[in-house]
Amino acid sequence: MAGENVAKQYRLVVSRIKKKKKGRVVKGKPQIRRWKLKMSNCSIKFKEEVMRALGGAEELPDEWEVSAAVVRETARKILGVSSGWRKEDKETW
Repeated sequence: MAGENVAKQYRLVVSRIKKKKKGRVVKGKPQIRRWKLKMSNCSIKFKEEVMRALGGAEELPDEWEVSAAVVRETARKILGVSSGWRKEDKETW
């Protein structure tokens, strides 16, 4: 820049700085709303639906995959699934 008075040991630096755009928000994994089981009406309805889906038996079937799939599908239907978006960042200890 012409006309600027600077000492000889310094050089004037002119630069352009671009702001980086923020990265896109990453969506979390949708989860079953299991906290709804604290409400008595949801827990009773969930229990009845699981019993009905298993054929009214008090004991679970021998195959774990079958019983786990029944419980997951019933939970999705009765309790619902979250959207996956977090409202705020979790703090670390």
